[in-house]
Amino acid sequence: MFILTFAVIGLFVFLYIRGMKYLIGIMLIGLLASCEGETNNGLSDRDKKWIENRIIEIYDSITNNTSSSIEADPSRIPNNLWERRKINIPNNYNIGGLKEYKYYQKDNKSADENDGFGSNISSFYPIGWSIDGELFAYKYHWSGSMSSKHSIIIFDAINDKNVDELTLYETTPGDEETTYYNPGDKKVDDFLKKYNIAKHFDYSRGKILNSRILDKKISFDVQAEDQLFEYMEYNSGKIELFANVLHPSNKRKKITTIQSEGNLYSFSIDGVIKSPIENRVIVLSVMEEVGYEGENDTGILLFGCNLDEEHF
Repeated sequence: MFILTFAVIGLFVFLYIRGMKYLIGIMLIGLLASCEGETNNGLSDRDKKWIENRIIEIYDSITNNTSSSIEADPSRIPNNLWERRKINIPNNYNIGGLKEYKYYQKDNKSADENDGFGSNISSFYPIGWSIDGELFAYKYHWSGSMSSKHSIIIFDAINDKNVDELTLYETTPGDEETTYYNPGDKKVDDFLKKYNIAKHFDYSRGKILNSRILDKKISFDVQAEDQLFEYMEYNSGKIELFANVLHPSNKRKKITTIQSEGNLYSFSIDGVIKSPIENRVIVLSVMEEVGYEGENDTGILLFGCNLDEEHF
């Protein structure tokens, strides 16, 4: 009887993944009805309760971890480059305790030092992914010679755009300082919960990503037109980012093209932020430009990249 039970559960899971959701109720009713009254020579009430709970667990596991992928393509669950993780929305975020991710060199000098140059460096504090694996939240601190701003940004890793921003603090050219929200304010928590953000991120430095699950090796590289790096020349030009499957096959695709207006010192890839839900990463790129007063302005650019095989 238990063999039949497991077969029915397996069929249920298979049919659900195939997108035939309308059979869930019929199968559940049929399974429990077939067990009705079987206590001495069949399933006990305890057995039937176990079956019902197990079906609910399987349903919850599928819908919580793969809902966005199944809705996009009900015929299959995509292969993973890493194990799926179940991420949850916290009760509170405490963004005041976020750890800054330093993508810059420690010996960079600030622009207010006596030599008149130095660097303006933007600070990056990762928060986490949304539970559908499509959005990424981070706190960002930008500072310039005349103003600065702290804000929380919601980044769309599919369309490569910021979908929302909550300004926490800023200074204006007249040295006026304004604090809108503190890290523990309810408004901050409500903003992150609105986008179902979980406090989880997995960052990998460098330009190589290895997958032990699928035995794949993926690299990321940048190609920029030569005139962009001619000293003190303000030539415009293109910068292109690529993803490459190095193993087991050789495939290459363009992630994005950036149009630079010049003043470029360098453009590099620091690493990738992996989605715990889908085969998607955010490529974190670092751009250094010549500032208005000759200082080195350093900031980040984020670009989403789908690593499913059919996207190469």
